[in-house]
Amino acid sequence: MEQEILLKDHVYWSFDYEYAAIEDAVKATASVVSMGGPLHHHKGSIALTEAILIMDGTDDDFNLSVPLSAISDLYHGFDDVSPTLP
Repeated sequence: MEQEILLKDHVYWSFDYEYAAIEDAVKATASVVSMGGPLHHHKGSIALTEAILIMDGTDDDFNLSVPLSAISDLYHGFDDVSPTLP
């Protein structure tokens, strides 16, 4: 049975080791001029159902389905790995 999607949006992400490899000057410039969205190595869609969080990478480089029962907290925004300002 297919789950009804409650929320859906675009998602951009980098893993911590990918973000750490970006030069500080690039991070500083990106925090001021953000014409291409946040710094990222991957992009795709994220969807929330009553039971599952689903992330699908645009280039099929990443696909993840996580039951909500396995998630203790959801946060929308930037984390401490990729803050809004360097």
